[in-house]
Amino acid sequence: THPITALQTEYSLWTRQPELGVLQGCARHDAAFVAFSPIGRGAFAATPPDPALFDKHDFRRVMPRFDGQNWPHNLERLRAFADYAKDHGESPATMAIAWVLARAPHIIALPGSRSAEHMAQNVRGASIELTKAQLNEIETILPTGWAHGARYGDSMSRGPESYC
Repeated sequence: THPITALQTEYSLWTRQPELGVLQGCARHDAAFVAFSPIGRGAFAATPPDPALFDKHDFRRVMPRFDGQNWPHNLERLRAFADYAKDHGESPATMAIAWVLARAPHIIALPGSRSAEHMAQNVRGASIELTKAQLNEIETILPTGWAHGARYGDSMSRGPESYC
């Protein structure tokens, strides 16, 4: 066996399963936790995606959180968070990255980006230190379990996350 130095999985304000033990296990074993998709597959972008405009190759088309039944509920909460970020002079993506990084010192955020402007917002998130009050306010807006719909549809995953 060889010690694990890093573990990578999805983690964001709308995908919080790693809080059920993975984050703690990484800390206990002095391993980095690499959080991919900390902007929720674009959900925390300044302009949230419109699932009706996803092209036929966009894998989000089959993700339950973006379907016609769940997306309107998610969008309502995402807009509230976007307003909160704007009130603090930041983009929602910047605040989402700051939140992920504030969760523990061993977390590394791995956001995707399609433009220099978005990358700048992502990088800015690493320079923001959220206060305890801000973390509590964010938790009020987006409490654990707030996202409607499963992370993946049945055709994408049949893993251990289905117990959450």
